[in-house]
Amino acid sequence: MPETNRTEYDGAKWMRSPNYDIGRGGAGPERLEVHLLQGVGGWFQNPESGASTHYVVDQKGDVVQCVREKDTAWGNGRIEKGAKKWWNKTGNPNRVTISIEHVKSARDNSNQLTTAQKKASFKLIANIIKRNPWIKPKWADDTGGITGHHSISPKSRAKCPGPFPWDELFQYLNKQGNQRFIKKT
Repeated sequence: MPETNRTEYDGAKWMRSPNYDIGRGGAGPERLEVHLLQGVGGWFQNPESGASTHYVVDQKGDVVQCVREKDTAWGNGRIEKGAKKWWNKTGNPNRVTISIEHVKSARDNSNQLTTAQKKASFKLIANIIKRNPWIKPKWADDTGGITGHHSISPKSRAKCPGPFPWDELFQYLNKQGNQRFIKKT
């Protein structure tokens, strides 16, 4: 089936990245990974970057999809020493995650998401979980869930995603009327 410009999330624009693997190597997404970066521009469209995530949420709240959810984006890197132990059983963390980048202006990820960005991100996360019920809508552990990049790369990405509003996210997910949503412990 030929690829179309249609996104999986109705609120997103399609901006395909060449940096991904077709399929997930027999795995399926069990975690949703949150990232922050200073700016995306054409980075994910550049084959030499070797990087991509499934979605990007900019500071105005615009959502861009770069890789299909059924495919493996290249946003998580290698599992570093000190990573959460549950990553060790996954092999390649890219194969078991749907990744979302959030554009920020600070190089050190120290600034907060904008109000528009937070609203768009929360809606996107709830939608991804609704369409992918095997992603557990809870703080990540060995059975899956939602986490930040720091859980994979505690040395090189210790501040990713920076000051993310985790408590607000779980409150938002709980208000969606689905009792499966569990707050961070």
